[in-house]
Formats: sequence, structure tokens, C-alpha cells
Amino acid sequence: MPAAGGPTNQSGIGYQNAIAGLFLGRLCDATERPASERVEEVRLETHGPVDDIEVVFGTGARKWMQAKERVSSSSSEWEALWRAFTQKRGELDEARGDRLVLWAGNRV
Repeated sequence: MPAAGGPTNQSGIGYQNAIAGLFLGRLCDATERPASERVEEVRLETHGPVDDIEVVFGTGARKWMQAKERVSSSSSEWEALWRAFTQKRGELDEARGDRLVLWAGNRV
């Protein structure tokens, strides 16, 4: 098993940062967009059960995201992910447009 904080961890952080970069680009883009698509804030490593990325939109809606570069559906990490989503779901304002998002894949 790789050491904690080793190459596997760094790769996952790179994947998370690449996803955040998509929303940071939108934050810096001056193109006119509806409030529901206008990024107002991007935060990384937030507090709470779903903590990789939080994006706030012009309507106040939030997306909390987990980025998993490699995860097996039979792993304890997979189970922990869904426990975190279940816990966070109770805090969402779905009428406002809050959402939970799972990014699963890898950088090309």
C-alpha cells in the first residue's frame, strides 16, 4: 500500500485541482451568463463530509463536489463516499438548486 501523502495522494490532489480549475476559469470569465450559471466563489478543501470543492453560483445555489481519480465500488473509500453524501444531503437547499456532485475519472 502506498504511503499516506505519497504519489497516489498527490495524483488525486492534481485531479481535484484540475476540476476546480474548470470553475475558477468560469469565475474569471467576464462572459454574461444567467445567475444560475455564474460562478461567484470556488473553495477547495472545505469543512464537512463532502469537502473537496464547493462552488457558489449567482443565485446562491451551491455544488459540493468530491473528486475521485481511482475508487473501487468494493472499497471502504467507496462506502465512506456514500456515507458522506448521505450526511451532506440533509444540509442541502434543493429548492435553491444545491447539488452534490461526484467527479470520477482521471486526467488525460
